[in-house]
Amino acid sequence: MLSPEQVLKSSDFEEISLREAFMLLTKCRIDAGFAPMVADLLTYQDAQPKFSKTPWPMAGLSLLPYNFYDESINLCPKATYCPQTCLNFQGRGKFTPTQLARKWRTDLLVKYPRAFYTVLNHELKRFEKKVGPDFLFRPNVFSDVKWESVLPDEWWDRFSEVRVMDYTKRWDRPEFPRSNYRLAFSVGAKAQLKKIDGLLERGSNVAIVFDVAKQESFPEFVGDYRLVDGDTHDNLWDRGNGVILALRAKGNLKKVDSKFKFGLDSLEGNR
Repeated sequence: MLSPEQVLKSSDFEEISLREAFMLLTKCRIDAGFAPMVADLLTYQDAQPKFSKTPWPMAGLSLLPYNFYDESINLCPKATYCPQTCLNFQGRGKFTPTQLARKWRTDLLVKYPRAFYTVLNHELKRFEKKVGPDFLFRPNVFSDVKWESVLPDEWWDRFSEVRVMDYTKRWDRPEFPRSNYRLAFSVGAKAQLKKIDGLLERGSNVAIVFDVAKQESFPEFVGDYRLVDGDTHDNLWDRGNGVILALRAKGNLKKVDSKFKFGLDSLEGNR
């Protein structure tokens, strides 16, 4: 399968007329079975449960992850067993219209990157006027695209005050791939504690899913590891440095045995 960066190039992203971009967006919606009308490309706090917990203005881009859009393209190149319990299918993701909505957004990105880029910029500027320039933006709500190399330099210059952030399983990326882009490194089924230690020691934050019930609290420390409850809000810029972002299993992951769920005791004495 092709990685996102093999399909998308920064040279593909330049603005066209908003009218033309909206026409192509509408075409993608029609192809996905929706009414012929313009809709938002981005998701905002009133439509995304975890965003709604975040007391900072926030927007996100919800694409289809892994190869759920096209079997020849993998929008999560480091996915292992996670497609089986992917958050893409949790909550509203269980419903076909939600999957089709993510499909037309992915369609616009892959087939018409100039239209995608034009609408993206239009919506971000509109949101900027509403809430100010330093809002949060999560371009990989479900996907794992290296936006630092896909979006052109001019985009990063134009939106330099926006606090961009993501979770990633692609550990070859730096914590700050751009000055205003911060990553937290997600632990997958094949992660080794030695590598987790290396990330924490350099000051990066690591997200781990624990087999902990919703009503249970996380301890502040497990052994020498400092934990922060990552479910309280989604602002990765407000999490300090060198901490484990402790997440609770959600959706299908709560119900099954999985290599993605860690026990708190699995970290004891391993540092």
